[in-house]
Amino acid sequence: MRVLLGACIGTGLLSFVQSADSGSSGLRPKLRMALAQISAHYGRPVQITSGCRSTRSNRIAGGRKGSFHLRCMAADIRVPGVGERQLLAYVKRLGVVGGVGTYCGNSIVHIDVGPKRQWGGCGKKRHALKGVRKWRVAGR
Repeated sequence: MRVLLGACIGTGLLSFVQSADSGSSGLRPKLRMALAQISAHYGRPVQITSGCRSTRSNRIAGGRKGSFHLRCMAADIRVPGVGERQLLAYVKRLGVVGGVGTYCGNSIVHIDVGPKRQWGGCGKKRHALKGVRKWRVAGR
Protein backbone atom coordinates (compact mmCIF):
# COMPACT_ATOMS: atom_id res chain seq x y z
CA MET A 1 0.00 0.00 0.00
CA ARG A 2 1.30 3.42 -0.91
CA VAL A 3 -0.05 6.02 1.49
CA LEU A 4 1.62 9.33 2.24
CA LEU A 5 0.88 10.28 5.79
CA GLY A 6 0.67 13.79 7.13
CA ALA A 7 0.25 15.31 10.56
CA CYS A 8 -0.73 12.66 13.07
CA ILE A 9 -0.93 12.42 16.86
CA GLY A 10 -0.97 16.15 17.44
CA THR A 11 2.36 17.21 16.00
CA GLY A 12 0.73 19.84 13.85
CA LEU A 13 3.54 19.27 11.35
CA LEU A 14 3.26 17.89 7.86
CA SER A 15 5.82 15.11 7.50
CA PHE A 16 5.23 12.57 4.78
CA VAL A 17 6.39 8.98 4.91
CA GLN A 18 6.13 6.30 2.24
CA SER A 19 4.89 3.40 4.33
CA ALA A 20 1.52 3.24 6.02
CA ASP A 21 3.03 0.92 8.64
CA SER A 22 5.59 3.46 9.81
CA GLY A 23 3.20 6.29 10.51
CA SER A 24 -0.41 5.20 10.44
CA SER A 25 -0.48 2.94 13.47
CA GLY A 26 -2.74 5.48 15.19
CA LEU A 27 -5.34 5.39 12.42
CA ARG A 28 -8.18 2.93 12.92
CA PRO A 29 -7.86 -0.30 10.89
CA LYS A 30 -11.11 0.39 9.03
CA LEU A 31 -9.80 3.80 7.95
CA ARG A 32 -6.44 2.33 6.90
CA MET A 33 -8.36 -0.22 4.83
CA ALA A 34 -10.27 2.57 3.06
CA LEU A 35 -7.02 4.41 2.33
CA ALA A 36 -5.49 1.22 0.93
CA GLN A 37 -8.53 0.69 -1.32
CA ILE A 38 -8.31 4.26 -2.61
CA SER A 39 -4.59 3.93 -3.30
CA ALA A 40 -5.07 0.58 -5.07
CA HIS A 41 -7.97 1.90 -7.14
CA TYR A 42 -5.99 4.85 -8.52
CA GLY A 43 -2.57 3.19 -8.44
CA ARG A 44 -1.23 6.27 -6.68
CA PRO A 45 -0.33 7.22 -3.13
CA VAL A 46 -2.97 8.89 -0.98
CA GLN A 47 -1.79 12.12 0.63
CA ILE A 48 -3.16 12.58 4.13
CA THR A 49 -3.13 16.26 4.97
CA SER A 50 -4.63 15.67 8.42
CA GLY A 51 -5.18 12.42 10.29
CA CYS A 52 -5.15 11.90 14.04
CA ARG A 53 -5.21 15.15 15.98
CA SER A 54 -4.61 16.17 19.55
CA THR A 55 -7.13 18.54 21.13
CA ARG A 56 -4.67 21.39 20.55
CA SER A 57 -3.98 20.59 16.89
CA ASN A 58 -7.70 20.09 16.29
CA ARG A 59 -8.40 23.54 17.71
CA ILE A 60 -5.65 25.08 15.54
CA ALA A 61 -7.08 23.32 12.46
CA GLY A 62 -10.53 24.74 13.24
CA GLY A 63 -11.94 21.27 13.92
CA ARG A 64 -15.15 20.57 15.77
CA LYS A 65 -15.14 19.59 19.45
CA GLY A 66 -16.35 16.03 18.72
CA SER A 67 -14.15 15.58 15.65
CA PHE A 68 -13.48 12.06 14.43
CA HIS A 69 -9.88 13.20 13.93
CA LEU A 70 -9.52 13.19 17.73
CA ARG A 71 -10.31 9.46 17.75
CA CYS A 72 -8.11 8.66 14.72
CA MET A 73 -11.25 7.81 12.77
CA ALA A 74 -10.86 10.52 10.09
CA ALA A 75 -8.44 11.68 7.43
CA ASP A 76 -8.38 14.64 5.09
CA ILE A 77 -6.95 13.39 1.82
CA ARG A 78 -6.06 14.07 -1.77
CA VAL A 79 -4.70 11.85 -4.51
CA PRO A 80 -2.25 13.55 -6.89
CA GLY A 81 -3.68 13.72 -10.41
CA VAL A 82 -7.22 12.84 -9.29
CA GLY A 83 -9.86 15.56 -9.20
CA GLU A 84 -11.99 16.24 -6.15
CA ARG A 85 -15.24 15.16 -7.83
CA GLN A 86 -13.69 11.98 -9.17
CA LEU A 87 -12.29 11.11 -5.72
CA LEU A 88 -15.62 11.92 -4.05
CA ALA A 89 -17.52 9.68 -6.46
CA TYR A 90 -15.25 6.73 -5.71
CA VAL A 91 -15.09 7.28 -1.94
CA LYS A 92 -18.88 7.45 -1.68
CA ARG A 93 -19.08 3.96 -3.19
CA LEU A 94 -16.70 2.47 -0.62
CA GLY A 95 -18.63 0.49 1.96
CA VAL A 96 -16.18 1.24 4.78
CA VAL A 97 -16.41 5.04 4.67
CA GLY A 98 -19.08 6.75 6.79
CA GLY A 99 -18.58 10.51 6.50
CA VAL A 100 -17.53 12.11 3.24
CA GLY A 101 -17.15 15.83 2.74
CA THR A 102 -15.28 18.63 1.08
CA TYR A 103 -13.76 21.82 2.35
CA CYS A 104 -13.96 25.20 0.70
CA GLY A 105 -11.63 25.67 -2.24
CA ASN A 106 -8.74 23.36 -1.37
CA SER A 107 -9.49 20.06 -3.20
CA ILE A 108 -9.18 18.12 0.05
CA VAL A 109 -11.71 15.38 0.78
CA HIS A 110 -12.62 14.39 4.33
CA ILE A 111 -13.33 10.72 4.98
CA ASP A 112 -14.14 9.05 8.26
CA VAL A 113 -15.44 5.77 9.59
CA GLY A 114 -18.24 7.31 11.65
CA PRO A 115 -21.94 7.33 10.72
CA LYS A 116 -22.96 7.76 7.07
CA ARG A 117 -23.28 11.42 6.05
CA GLN A 118 -22.08 13.73 3.31
CA TRP A 119 -21.53 17.46 2.92
CA GLY A 120 -19.71 20.04 0.85
CA GLY A 121 -19.46 23.72 0.05
CA CYS A 122 -18.33 26.83 1.85
CA GLY A 123 -19.59 28.76 4.86
CA LYS A 124 -23.30 29.52 4.57
CA LYS A 125 -23.29 27.83 1.18
CA ARG A 126 -22.41 24.44 2.71
CA HIS A 127 -24.79 21.88 1.33
CA ALA A 128 -25.53 18.21 1.45
CA LEU A 129 -23.91 16.36 -1.41
CA LYS A 130 -26.27 15.05 -4.08
CA GLY A 131 -28.62 12.32 -2.92
CA VAL A 132 -28.61 13.16 0.79
CA ARG A 133 -31.73 14.72 2.31
CA LYS A 134 -30.52 15.48 5.81
CA TRP A 135 -26.95 16.27 6.71
CA ARG A 136 -24.82 17.55 9.47
CA VAL A 137 -21.27 18.79 9.45
CA ALA A 138 -18.94 16.07 10.64
CA GLY A 139 -16.01 16.73 12.93
CA ARG A 140 -13.08 17.99 10.90
